Amino acid sequence: MTPATCQRHRTFNGFTGIELLVVLAIAAVMITLAMPSMTNLLQGMRTQGEANALAQDINLARSSALQTGLTTTLCSSRSGTVCDGVDGSWQAGWLVFTDPTSSQTFSADNMLRREQAFSNTDTLQTTPMINSISFNRSGFAINLPANTLLRTATTPDNPDAVRCVVIQATRRATVQSPSRNPGTCQ
Repeated sequence: MTPATCQRHRTFNGFTGIELLVVLAIAAVMITLAMPSMTNLLQGMRTQGEANALAQDINLARSSALQTGLTTTLCSSRSGTVCDGVDGSWQAGWLVFTDPTSSQTFSADNMLRREQAFSNTDTLQTTPMINSISFNRSGFAINLPANTLLRTATTPDNPDAVRCVVIQATRRATVQSPSRNPGTCQ
């Protein structure tokens, strides 16, 4: 055999440049198509966590009132040291505390929990507008409007990521989504 013939029988292992470019182009298209779904998923998980944190703290306030026999209050708080929330906006944080005088006045000695402000642009609004929720020693919400709803949403609004905390005077707070409860959570 001649040297030229030997070179023809040589096999090459690996990919050509064109094959690599085709694979990279397909991967780029797939990633581009998947990004909106991933964004919706992440936003939904984030608002679900925010709604769950609020529902847990509402249920903590109710349980504390039942256990201690003292009024327990949960209030929106921008400063984290007083009940100073306004306009039914809770994304700046909230306080949970026993309220022996039922005055909705926060005292660090009676604090049960402090939730910090959201670290993003999500919103948490109440319908109707309320800035505090108090539970009496029997576990009933005091002066709570019927079917109070706290709605978490993203900015800009993504309807798939909306979650609602529904509070009824005699029951525990529950988290709902518009897809499962279209009449209640919108």
